[in-house]
Amino acid sequence: MSSIQVRPATLRDAKAIAQIHTVSAQEAYKGLVPDEQLKSMSSVEKRQAYWREAIEYCEPQVQVAVDGEKIVGFVGYDRSRDEKSRPTTGEIWAIYA
Repeated sequence: MSSIQVRPATLRDAKAIAQIHTVSAQEAYKGLVPDEQLKSMSSVEKRQAYWREAIEYCEPQVQVAVDGEKIVGFVGYDRSRDEKSRPTTGEIWAIYA
């Protein structure tokens, strides 16, 4: 049985979310984009600022997956950004584990 729980993200979660986002992106794009471009995508601080703002203003809404005390993944979701599908559809903006 899994001990992973899902809950709304808090501002205190922004750093862990940014770290997961950065490491996941580096692994996903390794060998697909030039190393210099990959290195420029590696700023945990910039991603932390983005996710703090997202959590604070609920855009996108953010949930975290927690195993014990450790955040192991997250999802950002909200209304669709496609004007034609509003207001009836939602959209996952980011999902990382």
